[in-house]
Amino acid sequence: MKVELVYFDGCPHWQLAYERLRRAVRYADIGEVEISVVSVGRLEDAPAAGLVGSPTILIDGVDPFADDNRATGISCRIYETGNGLSGAPGVIRLTRELQRAAGIDPYDATAEASFPASDPPEVGEPGI
Repeated sequence: MKVELVYFDGCPHWQLAYERLRRAVRYADIGEVEISVVSVGRLEDAPAAGLVGSPTILIDGVDPFADDNRATGISCRIYETGNGLSGAPGVIRLTRELQRAAGIDPYDATAEASFPASDPPEVGEPGI
């Protein structure tokens, strides 16, 4: 599986998104995942990179958080989470999207078991 984190130069949230994405990959327990970080510096490069607000996360080329009303471009992106709005998706939602892309039902009890009890993704960050 290939995951791309696409952001524009100067994005204040791309590092938060990257850290949450790394945790989600670990929790998803889906085998090898290649994470690429792609910086877009010019507006005209945004469509080719798939940047629909920064940060954008693409899983095998698909934006699981897509909004049909949003155009590609260089702007901040806001995500809804269980704790309100955030500049990055929550770890639980990212984990579920990774599992879904891998063909795993993210709401199956065995998928839920991948969240370690000692390090729950809800601690100190938006979850869903």
